Amino acid sequence: MLRITIQESPRAIRLQLEGKLAGPWVDELERSWTAAASSSGKRRLHVDLTGVSFISTPAKELLRRISAAGADLIACGCLNRAIVDEVKCKGGPHLAALLALTALWFSGTTARAQSAPLPLTLK
Repeated sequence: MLRITIQESPRAIRLQLEGKLAGPWVDELERSWTAAASSSGKRRLHVDLTGVSFISTPAKELLRRISAAGADLIACGCLNRAIVDEVKCKGGPHLAALLALTALWFSGTTARAQSAPLPLTLK
């Protein structure tokens, strides 16, 4: 089940989602997003994923299209933030993983280069 609450202000429209974003609810989000985008005018569109507990693969594709159209995706929690980062990355999940591994590798090599050498003894 998914609850979509639409909050409108003079500067923005927020689609607040709560529940699981999967199955028929992906189509429901697409309908809500299309309606909100057509009536937004110059207002910013925000999709709030902080209350979402699961995001399916078709939902990720929809979120990718929503983000590409200019909407802001708001997420909290490690998993949802990782999904939003994956969705926003134009290269898809493989490029996002490659960038994360590259950053991790570089941070490890600089930490090793800056640390003092370890003294070795025969004790």
